[in-house]
Amino acid sequence: MRRMGRVQEVRRVFRSYSLFSYTCIVMSTWEYLVFSLTAGLTNGGRGGLFWSYLIELALISLVTASLAEMASMAPTAGGQYHWVSEFGPPRFQKFLSYLTGWMSLLVWQTALSTSNFVSGTLLESLITIYRPDYELLPWRSTLMTLPSLVVLLVWTIFAHRCLPMLQNLTMVVHVMGCILIMFTIWVAAPHIPAKTVFEDFSSHGSYSNMFVVLMLGQSTPQWALSSMDAAAHMAEEVSDASRTVPRAMVYGLLLNGMLGLLMLITVLFALPDIDAALASPNGPFIYILQSAWSSTGYTYSIWILNIIILAGNIPFAATAARLVFALARDGGLPFPRVFSKIDQRLLVPVNAILVTFAFSFALGFIKVGSVTVYWAFASALGLAQWLTSCITIGCMLWRRVTAPGSLPQARWSLSRFGVPINAIALLFSLYSLFWTVWPSTIPLTIENFNFSGPLAVALIILCGVTYRVHGRKVYISPRERIKQD
Repeated sequence: MRRMGRVQEVRRVFRSYSLFSYTCIVMSTWEYLVFSLTAGLTNGGRGGLFWSYLIELALISLVTASLAEMASMAPTAGGQYHWVSEFGPPRFQKFLSYLTGWMSLLVWQTALSTSNFVSGTLLESLITIYRPDYELLPWRSTLMTLPSLVVLLVWTIFAHRCLPMLQNLTMVVHVMGCILIMFTIWVAAPHIPAKTVFEDFSSHGSYSNMFVVLMLGQSTPQWALSSMDAAAHMAEEVSDASRTVPRAMVYGLLLNGMLGLLMLITVLFALPDIDAALASPNGPFIYILQSAWSSTGYTYSIWILNIIILAGNIPFAATAARLVFALARDGGLPFPRVFSKIDQRLLVPVNAILVTFAFSFALGFIKVGSVTVYWAFASALGLAQWLTSCITIGCMLWRRVTAPGSLPQARWSLSRFGVPINAIALLFSLYSLFWTVWPSTIPLTIENFNFSGPLAVALIILCGVTYRVHGRKVYISPRERIKQD
């Protein structure tokens, strides 16, 4: 903290295991995987989804390792935008850091809204079980996110000291729930031969080119394996952060990746008819549960998922709020003194938490007016995530090649493998960035158009104009603070 020119303002409540649990619960890989099967099954079939998951897990592990090393060198709530400033080219570091900070903020704020939407969708799934005549409407889906938001708001402000304990308890449900659901599906659901699972490469969408199909299908594993950097943004509340944070990031990804792989294999073996599963109004996973259990049985499964997703949204919200706090502390947001203020009694950034929930609440209500506009914002999430990875890892690779001796000491280091790992991670991030703007279906209409590219360009232009007019005068890049130390 002293090297980075920071003062300790918050309480360090996390230890090794609780931060590991925190990372696993924020990611919730197998939980989000089963609710994002549609894209992968539509574009690639069983075999395409399985092999895409394995490849994505291996490559995202390299991205995580690259970020984990930077977290060891500079454990700070700012995360990526701090690393861009510290390791990037001196001439461009300030603007790139500013841009990365805003893109990271977009990622976490939008992802929180999406996670709350998933929680609300699960609540509606439970309602439809008990009341089959329940009509799914956009305004009802939005209202279903309110109970989750209230729970998150109360917990993140008033019970933050208990968050490590909650994550440790949820971790038990996370692992045991996965095992219980897998066991029941293997016992009760119909199954297909292994050859069909691993060799079925098919398109159930509008594309016929199998390469394009498989590239579009990778969005399912990418979404399920995201958010591994959550621990980095909590670094200032972690004991022995330079060692604990990178370990939590890497080990959390590995455990969740393995649980996700086991659940994916289980689901694919229990999927005899892809078209019927895709046609199900409740999605492929609920279709599988209904084929395995009575309504009482799959109700329990949905309750398990709902508990984990809801509990996972609490650290999700905490992470998003810490990024607001960090960026405001460096003058990167309007009203920086307001949003960077730490409540001296609770020792949490209350104002940053409040603005985080206000954004999530407002974004949810966009869905009431237009589902297309809501998902346009959500679609920009993946692009912004890969853009920040490209900038961050690119800056680290630049520093590693041009001035390796100037890198800070890392207690979790890639050592001599740093250059190849960073290079592969950067190429993969660029490649993934390209496919996030690709149309998911053809022919294009206003309903299926991929707005992530145009929206991201508009946000980058807006960020550039804001920086030119105001940001460069008030934003203090992390590198400037390090020099002052």
